[in-house]
Amino acid sequence: MEEHTRVSQIALTNSPDDTIRIFLRANVTSPKVKAALEQALARKSKLAETQHEIQQEEKALQVIEKDQARMRENMARVPPTSEAYKRYLQKFDVQETEIEKRRERITKLQSQAEDERKAYESFLLNLNVE
Repeated sequence: MEEHTRVSQIALTNSPDDTIRIFLRANVTSPKVKAALEQALARKSKLAETQHEIQQEEKALQVIEKDQARMRENMARVPPTSEAYKRYLQKFDVQETEIEKRRERITKLQSQAEDERKAYESFLLNLNVE
């Protein structure tokens, strides 16, 4: 009697999460493979969360920048001694602080995402569940 070893390979790097979940539910998948796939999904999910946070921060910055453009137009139309001008100036100051904080957060998140991406890819490259 001959025994045949079946070798299966799947590329996880760009696989949709649903494809990976199918392998997790398959009865023919070994516990080691399931554990590795779960860990790969967790790493990929964490990276996706960080990328989503970056997008949210970037959207918030765009809203502030549009508001500042509107205020600049209004400031050009009102006298610098008016109360409206002073309010716009004060709001600009508050928004500039927020812009700095958000840009700093984006930089940190981008660094975090890069680290997570590298860790995910390294995990996949070194994955062997024989």
